[in-house]
Amino acid sequence: MKIKGAVRRSLMKQAKGKLRIGVLGAGRVARDLHLPVLVNMPDVNITWLCDKNELRARQLAKNFKIPSVFGEIEKCSNVDIVLVAIPIGNRSPVMTYIFQRGWHAFCEKPFALTVTEHARYLTEAREKKVQVGVGMVRRFGAATLMAKKIVHEGYFGPIAEVWASEGSRTKRTGQSSDWYMSNPKIAGGGVLMETGSHLVDQLCSILDVNQFKISRCIQRRLNGLEFETEFVGAVSTNRQSELRCSFTVSRLKDLCNGIFIRFPNFVLKCGLFFEDPLEICTLGGSPIARFDIQEGAKTIIQGFYREWKEFIDQSLSGNNSAINAETVQISTALIEQCYKNAEVINVCDAL
Repeated sequence: MKIKGAVRRSLMKQAKGKLRIGVLGAGRVARDLHLPVLVNMPDVNITWLCDKNELRARQLAKNFKIPSVFGEIEKCSNVDIVLVAIPIGNRSPVMTYIFQRGWHAFCEKPFALTVTEHARYLTEAREKKVQVGVGMVRRFGAATLMAKKIVHEGYFGPIAEVWASEGSRTKRTGQSSDWYMSNPKIAGGGVLMETGSHLVDQLCSILDVNQFKISRCIQRRLNGLEFETEFVGAVSTNRQSELRCSFTVSRLKDLCNGIFIRFPNFVLKCGLFFEDPLEICTLGGSPIARFDIQEGAKTIIQGFYREWKEFIDQSLSGNNSAINAETVQISTALIEQCYKNAEVINVCDAL
């Protein structure tokens, strides 16, 4: 295979030394998850940290011994890969600039606000011959991988229906009033875009969804910010068409969290988080058996390590990885259509 452009440059740099990584965004996800993984990967070097809040960036850079800090990405030195860990509503011009610099981009979820924006990013990346990945880390969870295998191989026969839920009542965030999730434009809408993107992608990944149909979508919002979304409809997969599907993501109430795949005589329950099990339950919800899974990530740190390893390999080889940005297009489309077609209930009116 002939390797050109940015991929060749990356391979040359890798041969001479460590892969250079820049980190755009000094928020919690970079601080608590990405940086602890990256500083322990022997073949990479974190070259700089960039955030408009330079004071916060300098404090974080000091903790992880990152040599350079910038307040503007235009001032950053060349790297091989950039971690894009800034809010989705602020991302569009930055992505174009990153591609123009010839840097590979590993983006925190969610990836894009709309299908059109998603397609534009992919087109710009192809034109500049750079790779793009999305941090849909739950794909690497042990229970998720096993559930995906069971569905793909058709071990238990046809699926009757599937539903998923993720929610807990949030009384306070612990964040200041300028937190990005307080602004629907910066946050991309609310909880569906921020937290629900994980749930939607996990569901689509397990089932290998290729199409969807919305029968009804209800959203509860306050001052334009969405706090709960209920989706009812159908999805099509490589094995089945018109599979009944529903999901709920909420910050207004506690839910029974998980992905529930109903077969004729039992339910396969997949946990949402890395420590959660994969179980077979009765149709009434009582656990019958639990899988002993050897493959996949058992902790969130293992998950972040696996996604970084996948994307580094993609950047060096030019071959698609499990988190290639093209694989997230169906999730982007579903979330966009939920926001467009939702019946909106004002939270204050509902109280």
